[in-house]
Amino acid sequence: MSRLGRMPSWQRFFVIGGMLACSISGTLYLIGHEFQIQRSTFGNRYILAAHGIFAILATLALGSVLSFHLKAGIQSKKKWLSGFSQFSFLATLIATGALLYYGPAQIRDGVVTTHWVSGLIFFAIFLLHAVRKNTGLNPVSPSKTYFFLNHLCKLGQNKFTTRPAITRPAAKIFHKGSDSFKK
Repeated sequence: MSRLGRMPSWQRFFVIGGMLACSISGTLYLIGHEFQIQRSTFGNRYILAAHGIFAILATLALGSVLSFHLKAGIQSKKKWLSGFSQFSFLATLIATGALLYYGPAQIRDGVVTTHWVSGLIFFAIFLLHAVRKNTGLNPVSPSKTYFFLNHLCKLGQNKFTTRPAITRPAAKIFHKGSDSFKK
């Protein structure tokens, strides 16, 4: 892996696919059952069963990334808000999902509302977390800063220094994990 906390492609597909399938099937059931839109199509038992199966896959996907992705996210200090929000909403969804299946009938209506509201909020945060690039609040690596400033110097647009170009010893960067130097 080239970056801290980056998932292999199979795992990324598994996590994104599992979470999307669970979220989309849950949204379809919500539309059909709670909002009475195309109830015979979206609010039927087959959509609910598919949602349950996808929830199991999504829980497995969560378990597959907890050991390293969460730890790497804490260490890198990137996407903390969306990451911890997702984790909190997923914990709520797992708990309310278990209560929907095993809980007492007296609290079912409140649990249903909590489950679908948490699910919709999670889905939005998940999409933002998965597609948002690391910009703005994240520190820039020294090598990227060097190449950016050197490029500005060569273009004659340097506002940071009066030197014609930024130089450094041997003008090479060693990349961890490889035996080669990059100029």
